[in-house]
Amino acid sequence: MKPKTYLHCALFLLGEKGLSVLEALLNNGYAEYISRIIIGRDENISNDCSIDIEKLATLHKIPTEERSPNIYLSDDEFGILISWKWLIKNQVNDLIVFHDSILPKYRGFNPLVTALINGDEEIGATAIFASNEIDEGEIIYQRKINITYPLKIKDAINIIAVLYAEMACDIFKEIFDKKNKLLSHPQKIENTSFSLWRDEKDYFIDWSNSSQEIERFINATSFPYDDAKTIINNQVIRITEAESLDDIYIINRTPGKLLNINIDKREATVVCGIGLIRIKKCSTLDKHTYEFRKLRTRLHSI
Repeated sequence: MKPKTYLHCALFLLGEKGLSVLEALLNNGYAEYISRIIIGRDENISNDCSIDIEKLATLHKIPTEERSPNIYLSDDEFGILISWKWLIKNQVNDLIVFHDSILPKYRGFNPLVTALINGDEEIGATAIFASNEIDEGEIIYQRKINITYPLKIKDAINIIAVLYAEMACDIFKEIFDKKNKLLSHPQKIENTSFSLWRDEKDYFIDWSNSSQEIERFINATSFPYDDAKTIINNQVIRITEAESLDDIYIINRTPGKLLNINIDKREATVVCGIGLIRIKKCSTLDKHTYEFRKLRTRLHSI
């Protein structure tokens, strides 16, 4: 960071992690150092927490702004970006970005979802100085934690939100309490990997994968995201609850075919590339409960 004195911080906040950071800073008495809050909104998330962030800011008399392409920092403030998905083209040296991975692993988009689908044994968060290239900035703080499966994305977000809050408070403590310059170090380039953006096509289950991978995929794309999907008789179905089962020997294994159904429990068991998946809860796109009535059913991706 530039060797200059900062009097305030502008927070760029989106989602549950943004709300968690704001709550932590306020609870630790840092309201006076927050000059303004730039609020991000995301209609693709069930609850982007923008209303809660705005209410909390109003309660503490902190000015708020809507996101816009051109937001400039004053000479005495720096910015912290939480869950921010939009480019900021100015004042890179005064911006700190929080990222949902143990950088340089999973630079780019949806790193937490990617980590859960891949079955990583640990997840984490990193605070870096902004850079002109995606997620290449020097590391200020980094936190990581071991996890076990099954793990829903909602619970993983809660874990990361706590790590974010800790790092944000550490940054405020260094700059405003101790009056220190933040120390940082370069990322180890040899450990770099990337996570690509995801769209609606990436929510569909590939039944040729293993049942364990499919279970992780279903959990990683669940609320607050749009849920894993499959196609049954030309109808798109959401799958929100499922569990991986031990495999059995199927001489003519065909991924996506139903092995059995339980009409009373509205459950079905699906053959995967390796293993079996029991679908425990699913619905139509308009979220009406879907009921399995026919055993001779094949589930498709797009």
